[in-house]
Amino acid sequence: TSEIIVWPGWGGSAENPALPRMVRETGALFAGPSDFAMDLLGPKTSSNEVARASGLQPVPASERIVYKVEKDILDAMKQRELEIKLNHESDLLAGRTQNPEVDPTELQSQLLQVRTEIEESNRRSFEQARSEYERIYNEYGKRPVMIKGAETGGGKGIRVIETPADFEKMFLEAVGESRATSPSADVFIAKYLTQAHHLEAQVIADAEGNIRVMGIRQCSLQRSQQKVQELDITALLPRRLRDHIIQQATSMMTEVRRRDVASGVGYTNAVTIEFLWDLAGLPANQQIGRASCRERV
Repeated sequence: TSEIIVWPGWGGSAENPALPRMVRETGALFAGPSDFAMDLLGPKTSSNEVARASGLQPVPASERIVYKVEKDILDAMKQRELEIKLNHESDLLAGRTQNPEVDPTELQSQLLQVRTEIEESNRRSFEQARSEYERIYNEYGKRPVMIKGAETGGGKGIRVIETPADFEKMFLEAVGESRATSPSADVFIAKYLTQAHHLEAQVIADAEGNIRVMGIRQCSLQRSQQKVQELDITALLPRRLRDHIIQQATSMMTEVRRRDVASGVGYTNAVTIEFLWDLAGLPANQQIGRASCRERV
């Protein structure tokens, strides 16, 4: 029998867990990782938790901090207005009301409540972010701290907070760019490594539990936080460092498979696991910290 296979290409929808869910519901096959794997490894705060559970040492960071920009607030108000009007039409058809229109005063009151609740949530998130910033700033020698979009890629949504006086400005810039370049304005706070090599392990995994690290790339040559060059340096790395990265990458993929209780498959296809080799500020046995994980097709 013939099978329909959907290949989504790269970026965008290819990294959106909603796509494999929709494909699966049609009975077709998705040429890429499952929605379970994308949900687990896509958001950086979630993949960090998986990394910790598998014995890796992610760069010290906060949990995901939820934030809504003005566009999100307006979208939520429009959604609430639609719900109110649909409920009113239902009541009108059922004879539960005789008013042909929604009471405008009540409508405005409910919409204002939506805005007030989101703004209050934002206020709490801002204070949470400030608290996490102060914790990391003080814990690691009052050095610069990074704020990063929870779902952004390609160096987007990153701001470096040099001093506490810069926090508010950098926070608002980060959430704004995060929302403009990803599905959400959510961010996290992390230690900023001023001297580090950006190394990437390219991993292939299948449904039988086979996991192979195909190579390790040097991606440290960057401009404006965008990679300029990717160079395979697997054979050039010190053996101990190379084996350590391979072991950590394999452990993380094994942990994903362990968590996939529904199918037991875990991650299939290609995945890039990013590491930072810190050249200063860590003991020798802690110089590799996992930065993020990017699912690939």
